[in-house]
Amino acid sequence: MDSRNILNHLLNPDRFRDDIELLKKNIDIIVKPPLKRLISQDIIRGYPNIPPQPSREIIRYEELSKFGLKNPYPYIYMDEVVSLMPRDLYNKLMLDGWVDEHDSFEENLQKQWRRYLDRERNFYPEDHLKRNILLCIPSNKQFKAVYGDWGRWVWRPRTLDGQETPSEDGWLEDIIKIVDILNGEGIRCIIFYDDALSDVNRKTLYDSIYTQRNKLIEIDIEPDLAKIGYTRDQSITFMDTPIICNMALPIRRGEERVIIDVYHIIGNKPIFRPRWAPFDGYLELSKVEGGNFFLIETDKGKWILTGVGVRGTNEAGLHYIRELLPSDVKLIGIPLSGYIRRWSETGAVHLDTVLTYLGELNGCYHALIDPMRLGFYSAFEYNSNGVKMVSIPELFKDMGVYIDEIPHEEASKITMANALNLGKGKILVDRYNHIVNDYIRREYGVDVIEVDIPHIEAGGGGVRCATRELWRIQNI
Repeated sequence: MDSRNILNHLLNPDRFRDDIELLKKNIDIIVKPPLKRLISQDIIRGYPNIPPQPSREIIRYEELSKFGLKNPYPYIYMDEVVSLMPRDLYNKLMLDGWVDEHDSFEENLQKQWRRYLDRERNFYPEDHLKRNILLCIPSNKQFKAVYGDWGRWVWRPRTLDGQETPSEDGWLEDIIKIVDILNGEGIRCIIFYDDALSDVNRKTLYDSIYTQRNKLIEIDIEPDLAKIGYTRDQSITFMDTPIICNMALPIRRGEERVIIDVYHIIGNKPIFRPRWAPFDGYLELSKVEGGNFFLIETDKGKWILTGVGVRGTNEAGLHYIRELLPSDVKLIGIPLSGYIRRWSETGAVHLDTVLTYLGELNGCYHALIDPMRLGFYSAFEYNSNGVKMVSIPELFKDMGVYIDEIPHEEASKITMANALNLGKGKILVDRYNHIVNDYIRREYGVDVIEVDIPHIEAGGGGVRCATRELWRIQNI
């Protein structure tokens, strides 16, 4: 890997001013990059009629040189700026090219980058007491893409209790139940919903959710973004400043720009998005999704755990995120099991489907894991000196966290570990996994709050997937 620091080049764009000005005049290079997609799934029996498989996306340096670029770092810089634009500014870029408004946006980003790197950063661990939660309600405008194509969307056509899915009626019902419980715990909910939501469901939404405490945001969501309701995935919020992700699946690309708009509306503008990382002879696109991340803090330090599997986090993402973190925060990659055909039986899409962090309980830290679906003996620490292999038992011993195995009886593999930690010994979970839930109550004395979420579960997610904690809100 190229050892030069990405952030150093973002903070010093003047050294590449000629190349940057060239890119501003030829913005199509950024919007439609000369990338090469490296796909291995064509060697798998059953291709292409199998669930989506991972791919790598790279840009070779010689391809950039064809456009007159003498160095890859101006490309990284300009792509970072464009990737963080809200939709109205991005659309203006497509219509008018680079204009004064984009200069202002760029200058403000540079100021924010410097401010971020110069100040002490606040970190919020997984078991920090929650105060604000973001949720989303898509409409049938998004969901209609799934019908007849459930395999590509990694979505079951029926819920575990037999209802057809997806539907905005069912999703709305699940979200209302989650919000009701969160409100009962003193948590404010910010819910953004598609402007094509039916009049009946809009009325139900306002009658059921709208209070002085909760906030509703109507927003135009592009058609076919059927999984945007899993608000965990489009960003990472273990710091005050949200980090915008890059979705691994093509069907989920576009969700990121919507969530950028939401953050602008609530007054917490994102300033970082892991994009292209430099390697020897090429740039590689980061694959980063929020469901893969846990920040765990104990009296022994801070660790960021991230799943490495079909939906990220890839090495490009690890490299970029490592640069964003102070040296005392360790970054750990945990391999996740994959799948060929039966994604819901053999695979683990994100780390939060195999790890439940209970937090501090009576002076000790506890977590439950599913060792069948993660690399129990093959985790690794990613740092500036390279990769250090470590087993899960060794890792958690260093962290001071006691681990246990999740019971598998009568449980959904999607949601049996997918718990939203509310803080102070409370977790919110899918009611379906009653054996798992009873085990946690009995063995750990945790306040396990259950909610029925059949439609959220059928789409491949749980309570944690459908919620995103927020730490700084200014406008609402």
